[in-house]
Amino acid sequence: MEREFEEVLRRQLGAFSRAQANAAGMSDRSLAARCRAGRIQRLYRGAYVHFSGPVPWETRLWAAWLAYGPEAALADETALRQYGIYRGESDVIRLEIPHRRRLRAEAGVAITRTRDFAHRVLESREPPMVRLEVAVLTVASRRARPDDAAALVLDACRQRRTTPQRLLAELARMQQLPGHGLLVQIVSDPCGAAVQVATVLRARSWPGLPTACGPECPIGLGNAANLD
Repeated sequence: MEREFEEVLRRQLGAFSRAQANAAGMSDRSLAARCRAGRIQRLYRGAYVHFSGPVPWETRLWAAWLAYGPEAALADETALRQYGIYRGESDVIRLEIPHRRRLRAEAGVAITRTRDFAHRVLESREPPMVRLEVAVLTVASRRARPDDAAALVLDACRQRRTTPQRLLAELARMQQLPGHGLLVQIVSDPCGAAVQVATVLRARSWPGLPTACGPECPIGLGNAANLD
């Protein structure tokens, strides 16, 4: 059991749940004593880390998921950060859970309840997270400026992480998404949207951006029609 628990800690980057500790032979009283002694830390309800001192971001993600899982997934900016698209500095961990669950978020965690949770989640990742297209479109829909929304969508395509076709298919399932019509326009004409974004950036004193979408497309798409 000790070896199994060590493997759990290795896989979860030092994070573990109360249930996992109990299964390994640690009682709740033992957990409390270890917390008081500074040998472990309680980060969230029923979730701990097996060391003292600063907690790395990836370990915090595991602890947050363990506190609200297994029916939970990294979402929104948190998911995009894991996909390598979003580079924001927010320390808030964003999770999605099924709509039927009634949970209160703790400090540093934001929770969104969704009715189509099972369809939105990529369970092959550890910890699970929403699919890339879901995260991109959800975050883009919350951007205050249309050019900022377009920039996020186009950057995901430029990095070849998704395609306009996949985004359109997802939009067809996300009819209630705020700004749905605008996002359909952006995804349907990524080259046109790229030129609009470039125009805005040029107005913000970003020189050297092209004025037409082609081989020198500002997002690197070239002819978006050829992006399969």
